[in-house]
This record gives sequence, structure tokens and C-alpha cells, in this order.
Amino acid sequence: MFYLGKECLHCLTHLRDINKKQEDWERLDTVVLAVSSNQPEANAASLQTIAAPVARILSDRNFENARHFQSYDDFEEMEIHSTILIDKNGRVHWARSGGEPFSDMSFLVKQIERMNKSVEPKQTDAPTAAGR
Repeated sequence: MFYLGKECLHCLTHLRDINKKQEDWERLDTVVLAVSSNQPEANAASLQTIAAPVARILSDRNFENARHFQSYDDFEEMEIHSTILIDKNGRVHWARSGGEPFSDMSFLVKQIERMNKSVEPKQTDAPTAAGR
């Protein structure tokens, strides 16, 4: 998820809601990455306001990743709330961006379950018995 940083009360509430679903994320083998433009020191301070943080908090100082995932408005020069589901092979399966963080955790759990069922394991370059 891309969030607007420690200044955004909606974002901090969203992070707390994500933390409440910790058992689901573990069951679904899901890693939550929370990305903002805050400096790492500010992110560390944000972690103190959230009990038992599930998310890994990352800094995107120049909005490079936010731009890559359409989570930055270049015209308005501002960050956008975004929630993005990316499978283990790096493919985006679902995304929602807007003025408010996406907060329907039940929907996210169902979509991750569906996504996990559809994901094929990454192919390796190791030869198989048939390929020798």
C-alpha cells in the first residue's frame, strides 16, 4: 500500500486495520509493504504509534515507486492512497487508488485467496527428468 505518511490520520487508521488482520496475512502467506515518502527516521516514529506492526514500512523519497504504480499524481504533484495486490511472481492482480485508503479488509482477504489459487509457481531453469 502507498500511504501519505505519518501526517495522514486516515493512513495510520488504515495501518492499524491492516494490523488487526495479522492472522489472515500469515495464513495467506502475504507480506504487507507500506510505502510513503517519509524519511526512514519518520517511518520509525510512525511504527511507534501502531501496535504490533504487521507491515514493513518503506521510504520512497523521490516517488519513483509511487509513480511506477500510479500512486503519484504528476499533474497535481501529490501522493495518492493506493492498495495493490501483487502475486509472488510480481504480477499486479488488483489495485485501487484514490483520495482515501481502501479499507475493506474482508474484500482484500477474499481477493488474496483468489489470487493465490490462480498463481502458478515460478518456473526455474533447473532441468527436469523429461528435459535431460
